[in-house]
Amino acid sequence: MGDQMRNKLIIGIVLLLLIGGFVLVSSEEPEEELFDFSSLLNIGGNVTGFELDHSFEETSRRKDTTFTLTNEASSLNFGNTTIKDVVPASDNVNATVILNKNGELIEADYTLAKKGDVTIGKKTISDVPANSRITFNEKDGLVIEVPDGAEFKGGYDCELKGNNIKLSDGNIFNSGKLNYGSTGQSFIKSGGNVMVNNVEILAGKDLSIYFDGEKHPGNYVSFGDEFYFGGGGKSGEIVFEGKNKYFKNMNENDLVKFGLGEKESEIRIVQNKFKDFPRVYCENQYVVNTGKFSLTSNGLKIYYAEVGGSENSVEMDIYDFGGKYKKLISIGGDSNIYAQSYEGDFLSSSSYKLGRETLEKDPDVILNSISSQLWDTFEDLNLGLKSANKILKGTFERKYPNLDLTSFENAKNNLELDNLAENVPDYYVLTAKDVKDALEGTPYKNYFDIRQAYSRLPAIIVPTSGVKEDLGEGAVGIRSIYSKLGNWD
Repeated sequence: MGDQMRNKLIIGIVLLLLIGGFVLVSSEEPEEELFDFSSLLNIGGNVTGFELDHSFEETSRRKDTTFTLTNEASSLNFGNTTIKDVVPASDNVNATVILNKNGELIEADYTLAKKGDVTIGKKTISDVPANSRITFNEKDGLVIEVPDGAEFKGGYDCELKGNNIKLSDGNIFNSGKLNYGSTGQSFIKSGGNVMVNNVEILAGKDLSIYFDGEKHPGNYVSFGDEFYFGGGGKSGEIVFEGKNKYFKNMNENDLVKFGLGEKESEIRIVQNKFKDFPRVYCENQYVVNTGKFSLTSNGLKIYYAEVGGSENSVEMDIYDFGGKYKKLISIGGDSNIYAQSYEGDFLSSSSYKLGRETLEKDPDVILNSISSQLWDTFEDLNLGLKSANKILKGTFERKYPNLDLTSFENAKNNLELDNLAENVPDYYVLTAKDVKDALEGTPYKNYFDIRQAYSRLPAIIVPTSGVKEDLGEGAVGIRSIYSKLGNWD
């Protein structure tokens, strides 16, 4: 190759490199030039920003600077906080941040244009939904109002507002104001009225809200497979309305309320696997309102009263936390409602006297129908029921020889018994004919009358007709048999 040709090639290569370098440099986007507002406005800290308007407000107490985010590219940095990707300010939308002379946040009001982080103070709240309105002031602190139906993963030192917001593990914050503390624990402020998972919570004290279905210290509500409501000092009231996870037997207009008294008390709701109504465990001081009737415990006695104002009522089994069967509320059509206690401490003396008079005037009173036996005391009925159940236990074991009943034999209280019975399908029963054949020729041949008398004798009944059987007309399940064989009654 000649010198002339070689020179042309070198010149060509140099030109290509120059052109390529020009293209590469020209294709790079210019970096945002952050303005140093600390130096310009004599503001403490390190305040910088891009595409911002600013104004001053000075009083005898302080000097503040208001920054307005005017377009989609606007951003403001101060301390460890960056505010960007916001909906630009307009006649209908605020996009302002106010800092004091030290570069500290005084107020903020802006809306996120897309999902992003919010940092107010020392902690960052991640993945806040787009179109969430962020406000902050010295009185209310940080408030995040998210769009209806959006997802919120949790926060710190803030208040959440919105409707039907999706929380963790499928929980729904329906309405009200849900707060988050410095550790991320959610709670309701005293006096707050919040709906979570279609359960209304009226907080008499600050109430922590958990979603693990576990027992906790202090004043709290816990949602999960089980439901807990605990605390003292009249910590609040819980209202179940219409269809919900815990009272599957409720109709649209049904209502159940639970309240706690001054002393440390607790309500626990457990699902029944083979029933559409739950077991409710109550401890110490509480009020249970089923719609038409209420039960109130002062820690020593339980009082029954008509509430009125509703044609509906809701069924549930109520126990104490030791598994002792305290009372049963049973409603259905024209069937009876009765409050029952093995301890005899369930009614005021006047209500008990009225109930006894009602029973004695009832032409169908069970005491006169028990096959020439005068079962005129609760203790006699209890003894009779135990004796009959011993016979039925043998019949049950012969009918279902492959069913392991050892754990039922060793049950220590009704709570253990119920947990065991939930795992036994409801077709393991003695039919009415089984019962009649087993008890024929014994003093207990009118077994169903004895059971009915046992339920009715220590109770006030309004009205006095009928008793609702758990497992259908004339059927006796494993729990009914074993419940009278333990030593905890």
